[in-house]
Amino acid sequence: MKYQKCNLKREFCNVFDKTGEILRLLDSLRGLKLNQVYRIYIQTNELLIQFTNIAVLLIRFWVAKIFLFAGLTKIDNWDSTLMLFEYEYAVPFIPVAMAAFLATFFELVMPILLFAGLFTRLATVPLLVITAVIEFTYGSFPEHVYWALLLGLLVTFGAGRYSADHYVVDPWLSRH
Repeated sequence: MKYQKCNLKREFCNVFDKTGEILRLLDSLRGLKLNQVYRIYIQTNELLIQFTNIAVLLIRFWVAKIFLFAGLTKIDNWDSTLMLFEYEYAVPFIPVAMAAFLATFFELVMPILLFAGLFTRLATVPLLVITAVIEFTYGSFPEHVYWALLLGLLVTFGAGRYSADHYVVDPWLSRH
């Protein structure tokens, strides 16, 4: 790009000229055409997208396992769960029995939805609330922050390709 043809300020035109020279130099040094470099970039990007879908699947399974085991622990000994909610967790604003029931319900049902990848964004919201309640009422632990970050990723990006959302919910929503 020459300065006379450029509508930008002089220093920006010089940068564009130098960038073009650098690209031509790299092209001649490597013996590759820029369209070949672009094709390699696109192929690499498509491969990494597949890894992204696998990573989202693993995140869903890992987070679901954590909350499912927590729910199973709660129903294993309900009297102990009620005692923990009353004295140890000290959940404010709602009755102890209701808090224990709701936490157990969401810790058992939402992980099943996460395993299937069904209504993933919706299923992560109660788990985020549970994580926030644990973090702010019971105590600060770094793993709760990790759980919240992973759940936030699922809320933001959805369940990925390997999910019921991708094969059932999304096509149904696009028709209606």
